[in-house]
Amino acid sequence: MRTERHPLFGYGARHCSGEPGRKDDVVGTRCHVQIALFALAVAVATVVAVAPARASATSLEQQLRGTRAELRHAKAHLAGARETLDAAVTAHQKRGLGSLVLEVRKARHGVRFWTAVVDDLRAERARRAAVKAGAGGGDWKTLCRRAATKHGVSADGLYRLLMMESGGRARAVGAGRYYGLFQYTLFTWRSAWNPWRGRDVFDGAAQIEASAYAVSKGMGYSLWGNTYPVAF
Repeated sequence: MRTERHPLFGYGARHCSGEPGRKDDVVGTRCHVQIALFALAVAVATVVAVAPARASATSLEQQLRGTRAELRHAKAHLAGARETLDAAVTAHQKRGLGSLVLEVRKARHGVRFWTAVVDDLRAERARRAAVKAGAGGGDWKTLCRRAATKHGVSADGLYRLLMMESGGRARAVGAGRYYGLFQYTLFTWRSAWNPWRGRDVFDGAAQIEASAYAVSKGMGYSLWGNTYPVAF
């Protein structure tokens, strides 16, 4: 039995007797990739399970810094694995190519995994910032100005629409189950038109971005029939 370095999970046992031939390596790669994917799924589930505990022990910024470091390590490992595989192919190496291909695939999965974790932490940081801003509503003008510039709409009109719909309260719930700064129904918020539909409906920053986008696409009258004509 030989022990190999796994890019995500440390050292683990790999069962093999001697160095296999090229054909055996390529055929065996499928099995190893399935094992690697299963291990990756277990790792994702573990991260999700321990997230609340980690959040209570360390700050979000510390988690983000640590995860970025893991991502840099994963990218470096992928670059090294690719370089080794390229060198073996250039040298017409006949044995061990399958294991090198597997190492590149595992390293690529590592990069994808840590990229997803970084993205999730960034989204959580944005959500917390939006919730904090929503407590006083003092930052909505700035966010409206940025979103309006990005999407080519009126910043003043966007802010007036926000205030008319919710009074600047990010967690406002209106009659008929309308939610957030711009009073979306859950069906409308989660529909395919909205690039931010995966974010919480109470995420004020996401609602501002989505609303500026909707206005730029000519959806203002259909979404806010009563207030849009007045705001804009």
